[in-house]
Amino acid sequence: MYLALLAGGETIKRIVKKTLCLPGDEGLEIFDFKGTERTQLQEQLQTTIDSLPLTRTTKEAIIAENIQCFRMNIQIVKGIRINWNYYQKLVILVATAVVILAVAFWYSYVVFVENV
Repeated sequence: MYLALLAGGETIKRIVKKTLCLPGDEGLEIFDFKGTERTQLQEQLQTTIDSLPLTRTTKEAIIAENIQCFRMNIQIVKGIRINWNYYQKLVILVATAVVILAVAFWYSYVVFVENV
């Protein structure tokens, strides 16, 4: 997961920030690796992982866990789509309110001009 954050963290951070309309970077700290270059961190992490004395059974368990993590992340992403319905409804509601207000102002203007 850390390698994924190092590889695509900036892109994911921008998407999350834009999607959730976040004003600052609060809640996005997982994407910040302050004081260290991403490539350096990637190389260090990969070297450390490669140097671990792991048995074949342990490696297979790690791979199985990674697959499970990806499946769970896919479920999380699928859950986000439900939130888009909320935002679509919110946009429709706001647009409808703007149209109603525009018609009300227009009507008030017409009535005012006709009575003057």
